[in-house]
Amino acid sequence: MDDEEEVLLSLAEVLGPQFLDYIGGPAHSLSIIRILERLCQLDESTVRDKVRPVFHVNAVSIIGN
Repeated sequence: MDDEEEVLLSLAEVLGPQFLDYIGGPAHSLSIIRILERLCQLDESTVRDKVRPVFHVNAVSIIGN
């Protein structure tokens, strides 16, 4: 795993559902969703595999509110 991949994995971890509280809640979640979408489109499968559940949890949190 190279440095760039490690940074992207860390970013995916940080952008979990608890991050919504830092940006003002679900009303401001589009910025997180856009970042997660970009991470899901990367070539690195380890990053995509890490982002997919984070993306899902964020989406469920947004829809639920």
